[in-house]
Amino acid sequence: MYIVIFSSPMIYEATAHIVLIHLSLSLAVEKMEGDFEMVSSNIVSKDGKPIAASTVLIIAANQIIQKLTVFKEDVAPCIPDHYQPLSQYLDAFDELLLPKIADLSLQLADLKVSELLDFINWIEYHNDCITRLGFGNRDTLSKLLLTKHELMLEYKDRIKNQVVAWFDNIKKQSLEISKAQDGSLVTSNPEDMFNILHAQLEVAKDKLPLEYTKEVAVACLQVQYS
Repeated sequence: MYIVIFSSPMIYEATAHIVLIHLSLSLAVEKMEGDFEMVSSNIVSKDGKPIAASTVLIIAANQIIQKLTVFKEDVAPCIPDHYQPLSQYLDAFDELLLPKIADLSLQLADLKVSELLDFINWIEYHNDCITRLGFGNRDTLSKLLLTKHELMLEYKDRIKNQVVAWFDNIKKQSLEISKAQDGSLVTSNPEDMFNILHAQLEVAKDKLPLEYTKEVAVACLQVQYS
C-alpha cells in the first residue's frame, strides 16, 4: 500500500479536481452505456416483439441528450472551464454512438420505410440539439449528415420501387372504360396513379423537412416518366 504525500495544498487541490472530473465523466459514460442496454432489453413493440435496432438507438440517444442538459446545468459548473467538461461528455457520447450508427448504416436494406424516416428525423433533431448547445462544428455532425444522405438515397430507392410495383399492378388490372359527360371515353387508371404519387408526397411532407420533400417529388416524377 502506497501513501501519496502532497507537497502543497495547491497540488492536492489540483489532483482532487482531476479525480473528480474523471469520476464524473466515468459515471456519465457508464450511464450512457446503461441507457442503451436498458432500452434494448426493456422496451418491446405493441405486439410484444423486440423493437428495431434503429428505434433503440434513437430512444437511448435522446435520453442521453436530455441528460446532457442536466450535466450542463448541474455538473459542468462545478468543473473548471479549461477541462472542457461538455466537450469531454460529447466525446464519450460520440465514442459510444458512432459505432452503433456505422453498424446500422450497413443494414439499411433491413430497415422499414418508417424506420428510415424516423432515423432521418432523429439526425436532424440530434444535430440541432448539439448545435444549440454551442457545438455545431463537431466532426460528428458532419458524419451524421453523410449518414442522412445515405438514408435519403435508400428511402428514394424504396419509393421508386414501391411506386413502380403499384403502377404495374394498376396496369395489369382489366381496363374499365366509361363515358364522361362530354361523351369522351375515360378510365380511372391515371387518377389511381396520381393518387399513389400524392400519398407518397403527403408522407414525405408530414415526416421530412421541406427540402427532402422536393427530392421525393422528383423521385416520383422520375418513375412517372420512366
